[in-house]
Amino acid sequence: MRVLAIGAHTDDVVLQAGGTLAKYAAGGHTITIIVLCPGVRKHDELSYEEAVAIRKQEAEASASLVGASLVWMGYEDFNLPRTFEKKLPLVDAIRQANPDVIFGHYPDDYSIDHRMAAELTDECYMMAFQKGIETDVPPCVPTAMIYHMDTVGGLGFVPDTYVDITEHFETKRRMMELHASEVRPWAGHPVFDTLEWMEVTARYRGIQRAVRYAEAFAWSRRWASVEEDRRLP
Repeated sequence: MRVLAIGAHTDDVVLQAGGTLAKYAAGGHTITIIVLCPGVRKHDELSYEEAVAIRKQEAEASASLVGASLVWMGYEDFNLPRTFEKKLPLVDAIRQANPDVIFGHYPDDYSIDHRMAAELTDECYMMAFQKGIETDVPPCVPTAMIYHMDTVGGLGFVPDTYVDITEHFETKRRMMELHASEVRPWAGHPVFDTLEWMEVTARYRGIQRAVRYAEAFAWSRRWASVEEDRRLP
């Protein structure tokens, strides 16, 4: 299968679906990760361009651990595209991935970038299979199953699907560790230590699933995405 994960920022997909992507990779499936914006608005020590370059390098290294292709959209934080023309590069990226499964943000997550990313995922996927929208890549077939990823802290999110990632949690951890510029500043923080937060969430979702570690998703029920085969690993 062709698996596509779309995250607002560089580490979002790993935090919420990295173990599932690792499990897909172990099964020989094709994985594409799209990063919409770098998660950088200002840096105290580096120029904006330098900070963005580091985030991109980290995202590429993390994706490579599971053999995933990384697509870097280069949109600005808090300024995701709302015009037709600016959406077309993302439409092209989705068409290129031609996904059977899509993972995206939950529409009611805490971050405006996450919420906008959820809208863009829906809108641009619908645009991607419209023959009347001509881009450099032919339209894809509208048969992908779409899953919303867990929210940050799990607030407001009621999952209906879980993936047991017990055997792949260490790969998820290594993927996250490669996002060093995001992980290091929070190391040891009593609330926001990223690696601890990731493990606690995976354990909690694992308890719900009666396994050691799990990731939780909500299936987006919609036309052309209603079959019972949910395509999760």
